[in-house]
Amino acid sequence: MLLSIVFIDLRAGPIANFIGRKASIWVACILCIVSNVVMMTTTSIGGLYAGRLVIGLANGLYMTFSQLYLQVSSFLSCSRDVAYFHRNVLQHGIEVSLLELSRVGLPLVRININERS
Repeated sequence: MLLSIVFIDLRAGPIANFIGRKASIWVACILCIVSNVVMMTTTSIGGLYAGRLVIGLANGLYMTFSQLYLQVSSFLSCSRDVAYFHRNVLQHGIEVSLLELSRVGLPLVRININERS
C-alpha cells in the first residue's frame, strides 16, 4: 500500500494536468470502492494483494489532491486556516485510530531510548 502511495505522489503533477484535481478525488473514491469490493469478495491471497495495491493508489490520490483542492478552492484570506484545519483533522484521525487499537488490545510499538541491548 505504501509503494502505491509513493507511486501516485511522484506522478501527481501529470495526473492533475491530465484529469484535474477534482476529478482525481472522484477517481480516488471509485478506486477505493472497487478495492474494498475486491478485498471483501475474494477468496485468494492474490486478490487481497491486488485490493491493497488499488486502495494504496486511492489513498495516494486522496492525500495528495484533497489538500491541494481545499487550498485552491478556498479564499486566499483563509487558505492558511483551511490547511491548518485539514492537518488537524488528519492528526485527530491518527490519534483516534491509535486509541482504538490500544482499546481492542493490539500492541503498539513502543521504543525505549534508555534501554541498552
